[in-house]
Amino acid sequence: MTFKKGNTFGKNPGGRKAVIPELLGVPTMSKENVRRLVLKYLQMTPAEMGEKLHDPNTTMLEHMMMAVIQKAMKEGDEKRINFLLDRSIGKVATVDDTPELEARKREILEAIPSHKIVKLLREHPIEK
Repeated sequence: MTFKKGNTFGKNPGGRKAVIPELLGVPTMSKENVRRLVLKYLQMTPAEMGEKLHDPNTTMLEHMMMAVIQKAMKEGDEKRINFLLDRSIGKVATVDDTPELEARKREILEAIPSHKIVKLLREHPIEK
């Protein structure tokens, strides 16, 4: 069977969708561009951010990023900041306990009298 021009065999019958004319001149945003913007705004002082918000050349994307940062700071929203940091510097890798760390933990626990550990656990139960 040979492929005939224009025959899509039922897949994508209309062909590629036309690009919205308004988007033709818009450069694509790469991960690196977003990373740079996030880091830029996370390092600004509130005064610097205020000036940037009033700058007529500030893009809507920049306004949105600043709004997220400002809301996170105002409300103490750790999730928003973590989201931005994860997108800019990547998630922090978890490190498994090394044998040396486990040995040190054991030393510390053995140095604490058991009645103090029991009291501490009663006062602050470990949640599962």
